[in-house]
Amino acid sequence: MQESGRIEISKAERIEIYSTMSTVHFTESIVINAHESESLTGLASNRYMIRAVNIQSIQPLKYLLEFYGTDSFDSTDIDTDSFIDHVELDMSAYPAFRVNNANQYKLNVGALEILYEDYDVTRELHISLHNLSPTAKIAGVSGAVQLDIKMSPRL
Repeated sequence: MQESGRIEISKAERIEIYSTMSTVHFTESIVINAHESESLTGLASNRYMIRAVNIQSIQPLKYLLEFYGTDSFDSTDIDTDSFIDHVELDMSAYPAFRVNNANQYKLNVGALEILYEDYDVTRELHISLHNLSPTAKIAGVSGAVQLDIKMSPRL
């Protein structure tokens, strides 16, 4: 609605942040070209626009964060595989960084427009962390990873 040359904005985009816990999610060892999958519960909707991903990692490894539509994830049957999209999270190169060259590596990947839909309608975010590095991700605290997925609901 426009009044007196002004544009009125009645509703702004709502961003929700869903976070993994380093002691609960992605705690296993992941060798090169393998992945570990998780289904994050508690989503407010089954359809989202994924806007950004923030990662913190103890090891400087190169990952893909893969998004799937069901908790069956990867399938050899390409007609039933629920792969939606992925984001590269390279903790071994700039713009990943460490503060004072200590502690965990940090990286934010923004300006994403991933159309996510939970096909099994369970209000879960089905994600998989895929290791592309020749070095294995270490299990437990020594290889801890924590992710924040920034998303907005869509119709």
